[in-house]
Amino acid sequence: MSTVQEVKDIIERAAKMPWGPACSAELARAVVLVDSLEGEEELRIEAYMELATAYQQGNEEWKALAPTAWLVTKFDENPGAFEADQIESLAWLYKNATSATGRNPAVSKEQALELSEGFGKFIQDQGYSMHAVHGVRFALALRMGDPVAAHEELVKWRATPRDEVSDCVQCDPERQITEAIVAKDWERAVATAVPLLDIREGCGNQPAGVQALSMIPLLMSGRPEAAWECHVRSYRQHRRNAQYMDLLGQHMEFLVLSGRWQRALDILRDSIAVTSRAESAALLFDYLKGAALAAREAVDRGLGKHAFRALCTGQSQWCQGPRLDVNASLEDVASGLKEWLFSVAALFDARNGNDFYTASAGEVLDEGPVNSEAEERAQKTWSFEVVGEREVLPEAISSSDVDETPKYSTRRIKQEKVKTTDDTNPYPRVDLKPLTPPASMQEAFNRFSALSDTTGFDPERQFIVDHATVMNESVLDIDFSHADVMDYYIFACVIFKLHQNFDAARRLLDQAEQAIIAMKDDTAIISPGFFSKLRGRRARLTRQQLNLAWINLQRSSCDVMYFSIRDEEIPEEVATHAMARIKNARALIEEVVPELNRNQGTGKDIQLVGLILSQCASIATMCKNFDDTEASYALWENLERAFTRFAPSKKHVVLDLLLEYQELELGREKYMAACQYADQALRLNDLCDPYTALISRGTICSASLQAHQPDEALAQAKHLNDVIHAFPTAVWNVSVARLFSQALAEKDRFTEATEILEEAFSTLNDSPYIRMRLAGAAPTLAHLYLCIEEYQDAYDLAMKYSAVLRENEMYRLALSLADTASNAAKELGNYIAEADAADLAAELSHEWKEYFREHQYLRREAAAMVKGPNVGEDDLERALAVLERDRQLIASIQTELTEKQVAISHAENNYTLGWVTLKAGKPVEAMDVLRESIACFRTYEEYDEAGYPMEVLARCYYVTGNFDGLRECVDELTEMTKLPSMKPTRLRSLIRTIQELIDEEDPGAQDHS
Repeated sequence: MSTVQEVKDIIERAAKMPWGPACSAELARAVVLVDSLEGEEELRIEAYMELATAYQQGNEEWKALAPTAWLVTKFDENPGAFEADQIESLAWLYKNATSATGRNPAVSKEQALELSEGFGKFIQDQGYSMHAVHGVRFALALRMGDPVAAHEELVKWRATPRDEVSDCVQCDPERQITEAIVAKDWERAVATAVPLLDIREGCGNQPAGVQALSMIPLLMSGRPEAAWECHVRSYRQHRRNAQYMDLLGQHMEFLVLSGRWQRALDILRDSIAVTSRAESAALLFDYLKGAALAAREAVDRGLGKHAFRALCTGQSQWCQGPRLDVNASLEDVASGLKEWLFSVAALFDARNGNDFYTASAGEVLDEGPVNSEAEERAQKTWSFEVVGEREVLPEAISSSDVDETPKYSTRRIKQEKVKTTDDTNPYPRVDLKPLTPPASMQEAFNRFSALSDTTGFDPERQFIVDHATVMNESVLDIDFSHADVMDYYIFACVIFKLHQNFDAARRLLDQAEQAIIAMKDDTAIISPGFFSKLRGRRARLTRQQLNLAWINLQRSSCDVMYFSIRDEEIPEEVATHAMARIKNARALIEEVVPELNRNQGTGKDIQLVGLILSQCASIATMCKNFDDTEASYALWENLERAFTRFAPSKKHVVLDLLLEYQELELGREKYMAACQYADQALRLNDLCDPYTALISRGTICSASLQAHQPDEALAQAKHLNDVIHAFPTAVWNVSVARLFSQALAEKDRFTEATEILEEAFSTLNDSPYIRMRLAGAAPTLAHLYLCIEEYQDAYDLAMKYSAVLRENEMYRLALSLADTASNAAKELGNYIAEADAADLAAELSHEWKEYFREHQYLRREAAAMVKGPNVGEDDLERALAVLERDRQLIASIQTELTEKQVAISHAENNYTLGWVTLKAGKPVEAMDVLRESIACFRTYEEYDEAGYPMEVLARCYYVTGNFDGLRECVDELTEMTKLPSMKPTRLRSLIRTIQELIDEEDPGAQDHS
């Protein structure tokens, strides 16, 4: 290979790479090679331009100065060597290089101004507008600490028209916003930003850049809701990104000013690592202002002794900072970041000959919450706030004296408020009086047992179970007396089932059965009285019968729940056995209804009757046998007198049933009925307990989502969120966060939906129960990451929680996460990660005995391994091994498949093998397996499927220059499109594609039909 061709190949390869050091390194190698050649000026200019652009786009702007300087010199020597588009590209490179000098205090004022003069001359000589020049000089003047000179340049900038070397329509006006901020003219800053906040007509930095820049002006001008909206809409684009370090500093400063210092501290911890990748000293300075302020505020709020929990290396090419490890106290962090900030400021001030930077840093560090509302927020435990209604914004003002102002979007300025239930007929307020959490599992059981002789809905019992569920203690270690034996088994079984540990629950139930049978005293709860005997009724119910009925129902509950929570069909034999147990339990109770209502049975007995009927209804609902659910509730209603006898009030009994009916109506998808029961529950008392609020508002929210009423769902979700943050229960946090995020997503508010779920993932403890709940919510969060194009987060989350779900045999959810991970990796262009995710999906499918899915995922894994620009031997070896694994799978299950299914599976394997072989650079070898695949699909009249291997075969013919083969493909496809069973849209599209290949190489072939 000639060196010239090698340079061209490097440039072509780099063009497919993302911006960054790897891409720049490739192009730097191309420049070294081209410099060693004689002549080749055209190639040399191209290589230098590509390198300078890669440096500027890849967060290495300072390195771009050398290749840019070379290009400018070359242009001065021989302008004719540059094409028109290269001259425009050089103008952009020159502009960015000139701006970069202001951001580096090692460049003297004289050098920077000299470069600015050269840039101005270049622009004038090429006939461009001086608009870009004045924009650059404005930025330089501010970086030199001279706001007066900056204002003068801004006036000239306004007076000159935009052209092709101006920044985009949203980035360009940022200069006027910045100048207004420096002058603390908040209203002018906001008025300039107004037409830009909602449009998407600029570059990839917008509108997030304008939104972030507008946060503090909006806040300081009395528009806190609009300011918070700008933060929420823009932060996700800026987080963890070294290119937006300055804006990350702005985010932290805004958060402290608005009283959200806890979020500022979270951002500091999440982003501090970017300091080692600062593209310029100016970016480092702007970041450190917000970072030092966030740390100082945390110390002032009493967190000085807390650990940093993040690592700052202090490494920077611009100014070395402190090394702060994860155990450093926030006091040390605040002190270290402050010192670092003033060290960077001193570098600029020394260059500029003033104290502009030091004064700016000191001013920021003196800031705090801007008003009493912000101070009140700062004193509370912060949780994510959804965006509220934006305040009235001022009339837009122009940033140009000669160009038209962008049209003002009113899309989010004035929204019609949809009235929800709480607007028209508000629900009673919630009693958020705090309950005392149990300190241990033993205490939780003791308190639970003390309530075992009362009936009706009891919030305290719910509260105790909730806290026991998230404890890292075992229920098997509880001490209990002979009198409390059933209380223990009821309590322990509830915990095991909430943990989805059904095997442990079944072992416990076996132990409970043995214990109950071993009890010699089988006391009769109901014995037939004199008149019952006269009438021939033999009504009798013993405590052992009741206990064993409960145990058997719990066994069926475990069996049915295993499938229900996995969204899998409940096997017929499991459902049949469960329904038989339900009927037996109900029959026991139906026989003694009059006696129970006439004061027979203790409080514990009556409570157990209620638990049995509740379990009957729950199992029947999971089995979709709703008539049996209603029969259980009807029996419950017939026992109202018995339940009321041991309840604090009749309303407690009524509430219990209202909450049960909500589950039934949701189960049978009667959403209006579910909402009606929820409404009755919420209005039953003047003061609503928190669990009734959580359950019933959750019902209305879920039902509203299913009924496509997102405004009502969102309103209820907001109230749920308020309750969950005011009442200490961790069990409900994930469910509420998931509902809230789903409601927001229904309104296309994906960023807020993501933030809500992320908060739940980051703030909850690591108990087995919480891990499982988070794993269940992970598919929702992973999907949201895909929606907002945060593919790496989607991949990492999906791979992490698919493992948790796999451990618990929740294959459907685990598989959905593996599929998400594969799609996310595909978007990232990481073919190895895509293949790894597909491999995981194949393994999950195998364990789930979903072999056809496994077959498809194995093919996807093989195809992913040859997606890279250069297929290596290891990649090819893995792809071929995977396809062999697929063939072995087909062979192992062929007795379970029809003849056609086996043949089609082999055809699909051959199609993928042909593609892999082609990508490995062996088109001739690929042709035979592709022809086999096509023939098989045609044999079984799967003509549309035949189009896929046909397309790959056409590529094989094309790369080998076999145009007769291409024409045969066209003829064969045309023949298939004429078949009466075909809908040939895709095949006709393929014919056109192949014909274009033929025409491209052989124009005379257009006459071929």
